[in-house]
Amino acid sequence: MQVKYDKTADAKYYKLGNTKVFKTTQEKEWLFFDRNKNNEVIGVEVLNASEHPVGIVSFEGKLLQYHISTETKDPKNKLSISDVSSVKFGQLQSA
Repeated sequence: MQVKYDKTADAKYYKLGNTKVFKTTQEKEWLFFDRNKNNEVIGVEVLNASEHPVGIVSFEGKLLQYHISTETKDPKNKLSISDVSSVKFGQLQSA
């Protein structure tokens, strides 16, 4: 997996495979998946990357999971709490 970050655009791109992009699908307003002709995710683009920490789990060029982490402050303890959302690969295939 290759990761590129563009500071000017605050965009991050995770390149998972070497096949050509057939189409791009939008998961969230700021999250896009590049897919090959077999509908496999071969790239992930995150806009406003500094505001949207995303973790990618891949194996042999295939996306297995991605995690979206959001931090909130607990007003009582004044601690940051990380809420991690996870989507498994099988759920990404249906787009």
